[in-house]
Amino acid sequence: MEEIINKAEFAQQYLGESSEDFDKKLAGCPVGGSKTEFTAEEAKKIVESFRDIAKRLTALAEEIDAVATVG
Repeated sequence: MEEIINKAEFAQQYLGESSEDFDKKLAGCPVGGSKTEFTAEEAKKIVESFRDIAKRLTALAEEIDAVATVG
């Protein structure tokens, strides 16, 4: 994930949490004796967020492609 997007920005913008909390859940680290993981609602938000990012990147690629083919 780090090679594609900034996890800290993603966690804050799309989930409203710190990158530390996001990392703990992503890795399934134990906190207070129990394993942390994403709730079903958080998982759904992540899926929707990735789809939003994909749409935005596709739109940007299309804009760049349109400019490249004009010249």
